[in-house]
Order: sequence, then structure tokens, then C-alpha cells
Amino acid sequence: MTQLNNINIVGRLTRDPESREAGEHTVCNISIALDNGFGEKKKVCFVEVQAWNKTADFIQNNFTKGKEILIEGKLEWDSWDDKETGKKRSKNYITANKISFVGSKSEQSDEDLPF
Repeated sequence: MTQLNNINIVGRLTRDPESREAGEHTVCNISIALDNGFGEKKKVCFVEVQAWNKTADFIQNNFTKGKEILIEGKLEWDSWDDKETGKKRSKNYITANKISFVGSKSEQSDEDLPF
């Protein structure tokens, strides 16, 4: 059976990107809010996204809280033992492979354009 792990989402950053150095690599973490439904039935889903190296730098240099973004990547799962409680913890997140601007040019400043 062929396995496919590809996910595409469009949403808005819930906070400014947080970057750090991990050895020789740069890693950037962001949180995206995804709207689902309309009116009284509208719900929001929050998704954690991790990007590495050039993709991480691109996010850090071009996106801030509230900006709309298209993420293409793969769904990943991580688990660990919580040092405070001793309980097993886990989370799903997306590792970004490609990032794109969303919206019209008028919604972006000249600083946001990649060229």
C-alpha cells in the first residue's frame, strides 16, 4: 500500500514567528488559525507548524501575527515524557516544505514580497 503524507492549509498566524538555532540549522515555529464553518457554527482550529533552514528564514523575514499564509508540508507526530508530571505527552504538527503568500498584493507591503 502506498502511503501519502501531504497536507495543505491556509490560515493566519496567531503569533509572531519564533526562530532558534538547532546546531547548524535554523528552526521556526508558528501557530496557524484555520476557520471552519460560518456564522454561529464557525469554529477555529489551531495548528502548530515547524519549518527548517531557508523555509524558516523566509517565514521569519516575511510574516507576522495576523498575516495569511499557505503551508504545504507533512503531518508529523512527536511524543515525550513530561518532566514535571512524569506523564507521556504527544502532539501532531506540520513540518512545512513550502510557504506561500495568500491574498492580494494590496494586502502585502513591499517588504513582504520575495523579489
